[in-house]
Order: sequence, then structure tokens, then C-alpha cells
Amino acid sequence: MKTGMKVQMGGFLKKIREFPSIVAREQESILKQEARAICVRYAQCTRPAYGLSFDAARAEGMKRRVESEVNRTFLTRDRNFQVFLLIKRRSPILAKAYFHAWQSKNERRQTAIMREAGVIIETLQPAVHKSARTGPGASVPKNHQPTVMISLTQLRAYGRRQAALVGFAQAGWYAAARGLGGRIRRNLRDPGGKRSTVEAFPSYIRKLANKHPGIGGARILSTGPRTVVEIWTSVRHAEYALPDYLKDLADDDARASVSAALRESIRYLNQKRLTTA
Repeated sequence: MKTGMKVQMGGFLKKIREFPSIVAREQESILKQEARAICVRYAQCTRPAYGLSFDAARAEGMKRRVESEVNRTFLTRDRNFQVFLLIKRRSPILAKAYFHAWQSKNERRQTAIMREAGVIIETLQPAVHKSARTGPGASVPKNHQPTVMISLTQLRAYGRRQAALVGFAQAGWYAAARGLGGRIRRNLRDPGGKRSTVEAFPSYIRKLANKHPGIGGARILSTGPRTVVEIWTSVRHAEYALPDYLKDLADDDARASVSAALRESIRYLNQKRLTTA
């Protein structure tokens, strides 16, 4: 009895030859997905608004807090008691004279005493604000005693500018994620098990990014089987706003996630793609 078997290997061999390019495409897709995810993680770790659950109302509250901290950082001429305390630290005798001039509403005398004590209106220096942020989360402590006097106009303008930066560092990471294309959403599951997705970044952060194009981006570099995905933010205070220890945790999480995703992708390709000719 004669037996025989014919096997058509053409389709399978084609799959073998195509496998490196298939893996490369899977690798790029996974890296883009995880790069978007790490942009979200970086934003969640960025201060002052840690997390991404802030709505517009809470964002306004954060802005008021920032303005309040700016007000604590600098001294203005109208804050007589703080001026008195500053002069007292320099000269108790001049402080007593200033107090009497203040009580008698003698502004000319007040000015003269301030000048003698070396308390003058200076040009605002942002470095003064930065050095005052010694409290939790780089905040300005409530008991901070200002030593630099600026004009009320300077104070208000600077306070508004700083308040406008609430969420700006996070907006840079949103722009980076958006530079990779695709959807930037997170998965939800209700108590009944139903799944849904929502925007990963709140609307006020997305609006900031739209208002300031170019504050973040991404690019993909492919050389043979090697793929590199770069993400960046152009926001100057982004590095300062993202604590090193939280960034390291986010990076570790991302590396583990990429490795797991690549392993699962290779397993899928082996089982589903190479077994079909």
C-alpha cells in the first residue's frame, strides 16, 4: 500500500518572511499606546493640581490659591502692619517711629522712615517667589514673612500670570500625547460591570493646550527593527513641577507595561498569525 501527503508550505513560509515586519508594526503600535499612557501618568504626577480629576470649578479654586500664595510672597505699600514688622526686624527704633506715622496717617513720614530702613519698592523678581515656595507641594507657607516690596500693580499682574499657569505643565503632556495621534481616553467600569471611556484630560487642560500650540509633541523614529518613540514638553517649569520620585515611578510602570504588552503581542502573533497559511 502506498501512502503520501502533500503540504502546501507557500503561505506559511510567506508568514515567516513577513514576521519581522509584522512584529515591527506591533512594536510601534504598542510603543505609541504606552507613550500616550505615560503622558497621562506624567500629568497625573504634576503639581500643583496632582491628578486629572479637576473640573473647571476646582481649577478656579487652584488659581485663587496660587494668587493667594503670590500675595504672601511679596510686600506692598498698603500692608502697613507687615511693613511695620519688616522695619522692626531691622530697627526697633525706626519701627516705633513708623508706627506713630502710620497711626497719624502721615504718609510722607512713613515713606521717609521706610527709605531709612532700606524698605523700598523694587522690580518684581520671579526668583523671589520660587525661593519662597518651601511648603508642602512647593507652596508658599502661610506664615511666610515677605521681605521684598513691589508695587500693587506688579503684584496683581504677576498673580494673574501665575494663576493662568495652573494646569499648564499638564497641558504640555496632553500636547505630547496628542502628537502621537489616536484617542487619549481612559476606561471606566460601573458597578454593574458596564464599560465606557472618558477623556483622560479635563477640558480646561485641553483648552490650555489648544490656546498654546507647540507646548508639547512627539515623534517616531524607526531604523530597521528598532523603533523609538519620543515625547516632550516645551513648558519651562514642567521638570520642576514633576517631582523626580514620581517620574521614576511612572517610568518604571511604563517599562513594565511595555514589556508585558510586547510579550502578549508576540504570543498572539505566534498563535494566530503563523498557524494560518
